[in-house]
Amino acid sequence: MLIKVTKKSLEFYGRNIVYVGDGVLDHLLAYRTRFAYNAGLFHNWDAFNIYGVIIVVGGRNLPGRPAEGATEYGKKADAIFKDNYISWEERQEKIEQLLYQFCKLNGGF
Repeated sequence: MLIKVTKKSLEFYGRNIVYVGDGVLDHLLAYRTRFAYNAGLFHNWDAFNIYGVIIVVGGRNLPGRPAEGATEYGKKADAIFKDNYISWEERQEKIEQLLYQFCKLNGGF
């Protein structure tokens, strides 16, 4: 279920909140669905709750602290997505392992 939240109410779902800009982690979060969003006149951000880390992806009004290693993990995920010589299941498994490492780096479990 997708819910609309504010910056303040997002802390109800967890204290470990990190943010990244639009497009940085697109391929890393491709197999996950957002659980919350924030919008005013325009769409501001989406929130994903993964491995104890709330990852906020958007363009403006972002809550939390900057994510560590976002561009590095984003580039690794892009390389895996562009590899045409692996199966879909193997690609999904590698992306999931990469996502776990990213969340662990940012304080997840």
